[in-house]
Amino acid sequence: FHLDHDELFLPPPQGLQAHFKHLEAGNCRLCLYQNFEAAPRDHTTMPFVDVNLFKIPSGRVSKTPLGAAGMNFWAQRTKARNYFLYYDNGKSAVRIDKT
Repeated sequence: FHLDHDELFLPPPQGLQAHFKHLEAGNCRLCLYQNFEAAPRDHTTMPFVDVNLFKIPSGRVSKTPLGAAGMNFWAQRTKARNYFLYYDNGKSAVRIDKT
């Protein structure tokens, strides 16, 4: 499991080790976690302290006119009309076996 310096991972309530043991017991070799993107109101050098607004994954945005307006608001802020500024494909954890 790898996290970049600008990422946080919130483990499930039972804890990270218990979570991975559960995945292993189910013979899961790959797990994909959705990412949430911070949306700072101002420039910050301490995003994990200063930011309290996050964009949710697009698949979780309600399929209503208000949800569409929110997606459009964020998309209009970039030339490419991207909802997330960086990536929206989630974060992977994989199990590696010694052979």
